[in-house]
Amino acid sequence: MALLRKYRLKGRFIINTSPFEARKNIPGLIAGFANVSRDLRKNIQLVIAGKMSEHDRNEIAAIASAEGLTNSDVVLPGFVSDEDLIDLYRMCEVMVFPSLSEGFGLPPLEAMACGRAVACANVTAIPEVADASALLFSPQNTDEMVRAAGFAVSGDG
Repeated sequence: MALLRKYRLKGRFIINTSPFEARKNIPGLIAGFANVSRDLRKNIQLVIAGKMSEHDRNEIAAIASAEGLTNSDVVLPGFVSDEDLIDLYRMCEVMVFPSLSEGFGLPPLEAMACGRAVACANVTAIPEVADASALLFSPQNTDEMVRAAGFAVSGDG
């Protein structure tokens, strides 16, 4: 599919749509993804989509590298159009939203509206927004994050 080629995706992927801000917990997301078993991770990528500067890209790449991940493991498409985002949500295995603080949390709702599984933080307004439709985890516990996202990926959740 053209969209996979456009964003350098191999096929299966987990998506997050967040700018690179401390409250979005991107380092925690990357650490969680790095803790996924190598057998599962070899067939799946982490996509972090959202507006980001070159400095942000370099910092995220450095965090991923420090966790033992490559540019092929963590894909940074930057800003994507609404049309592409809808298709990416529809194609992803799970949308992971590990924010430490949110006023509302629209991305989980967007992913759910596209019929995708959502694993998100159990803090601030996120559980209210996601209702009982999402797999919840502590954003500071990468093991919980991996279990929540892993259940969605494997279908065991």
